[in-house]
Amino acid sequence: MRFRRVEAAAAAQAMRASVSRYELTLNGLAQPFLFHVVFNLLAAASLVMLGHPIVAAVAFVAYCTIDAVQRRFVERWLAVAGQTDEARGFRKLAPLCTAWASAPRT
Repeated sequence: MRFRRVEAAAAAQAMRASVSRYELTLNGLAQPFLFHVVFNLLAAASLVMLGHPIVAAVAFVAYCTIDAVQRRFVERWLAVAGQTDEARGFRKLAPLCTAWASAPRT
């Protein structure tokens, strides 16, 4: 798997450019979707082992949905992160992170 934050840090170092904290945060949140799916499958498998296969299926879909929504926002914001004011960017990012963290996880 390729992790964006490593690639972004290497690119910034190669260009001798500084990267904002907002940009680094977005890169840290931009994990490959497969990365999320694997952990969502593990969570769903634990629910199946507890004897709740229907809940596991619903949870898996819900987890993948919130991860896909977050990824879409992060990708879009990452494209313009270099020109975005840090304070404004973090104000946009806070509700998304709150929603992701508030999603019921097993």
